[in-house]
Amino acid sequence: MLFRSWEYEGTDAELPVSPAAEDSNGAEAGVPMLTPEQLLAQLYLDSDLAAQLAEQLHLEGSNPEAVVAELVRQLQATHQGLESQLEPQTAGDWFNWGMQQANLGDLRGAITSWDWALELNPNFAEAWHNRGSALGNLGENEAALASFERALAINPKDAQFWLAKGNAHYNLEQWESAITCWDRALELQPDLAEGWYNRASALEKLHRLDEAISSYQKALSITPDLDLAKAKLQELSSEDSSQVDYNS
Repeated sequence: MLFRSWEYEGTDAELPVSPAAEDSNGAEAGVPMLTPEQLLAQLYLDSDLAAQLAEQLHLEGSNPEAVVAELVRQLQATHQGLESQLEPQTAGDWFNWGMQQANLGDLRGAITSWDWALELNPNFAEAWHNRGSALGNLGENEAALASFERALAINPKDAQFWLAKGNAHYNLEQWESAITCWDRALELQPDLAEGWYNRASALEKLHRLDEAISSYQKALSITPDLDLAKAKLQELSSEDSSQVDYNS
């Protein structure tokens, strides 16, 4: 994802930042943050997930115990690699260190690293953005907004910054403010499908259903396989039909 390869994906399941990953929380293999024991239990219940993870981990079989053991081994190797590196020196070093921490689920550590990056370069817009992303993922949406505002003060022409700020407003149930942010994102990048989808979600909250339908349709015109938008349109159409039948 550009220079900033880790991004906050929101806490509201119906408001994904990435249409392809409604339930993703940032883990590289698409698995929720579980202990090895919890993951093992889940894999025994879900053979498809076990097979998917085995493929991603380049294992021949899909035995749940082998999958968990290999996942733990790779994570430990990554941690050891991080620990063996020299301590970051530049703002860019701290930024990249923070992204590795975030990808490993250490959001507090990532925030600390991005704070160090910002100590060295207060105009590092991507660091402000990622700091806000991590705070939002921890449910600290007010603090996330403050970081997104700093990022936008430096670079107001980044559509992803506006998208992220809109997500924080949405999670604070500030629907109008969220829409305003997504409108700005869409002015900068009209083919941003998630912007149209998210905009529609907020319009639904405001019961502006005709506008919501239009935005869902726009999202689908950009990303035809966006199943979330398809489901929402079908749901709204069903509600509209029921209302017509009731009134008749």
